[in-house]
Amino acid sequence: MAGCEAFWDNTTVLNTVKAFNNAGKPIAAICISVPAIRFAAVGKRVSFFPLIRSRDLLTQAGAICTPVALSRDQNLVTAEHQMASEMMAIEYCALLDDKPDVYHFQDSGYVPQGRPRKDPPALANIKAKLAAAQGTAQNRP
Repeated sequence: MAGCEAFWDNTTVLNTVKAFNNAGKPIAAICISVPAIRFAAVGKRVSFFPLIRSRDLLTQAGAICTPVALSRDQNLVTAEHQMASEMMAIEYCALLDDKPDVYHFQDSGYVPQGRPRKDPPALANIKAKLAAAQGTAQNRP
């Protein structure tokens, strides 16, 4: 994962994506690599592996994050994970051949239920110490 994340801010990758996007050329990305194409995704729907840091980078750049496995919008084809590799390749080939979308996914609207995630004890301890330190700092004259 760290190897893919290194591409998110790699100048060569970002400049290549920018050049392709400016020329209207097809671009594809899958899973954790999707944030590397975020500047080409402004105002476009993208599928991505659901990490908070990926979502934040994409939305800050102006991408429209979708909860579906595969998205095609203008010159972009993106997929959430490797299980969608074959569909992504087929959709990308259709884009290259100037053919209409092959796959059409829609958000089911499902919202997971359950209790809020409980912090691991070590993290809860750190948060408690930070809160105590901030409270002490605010009470000083």
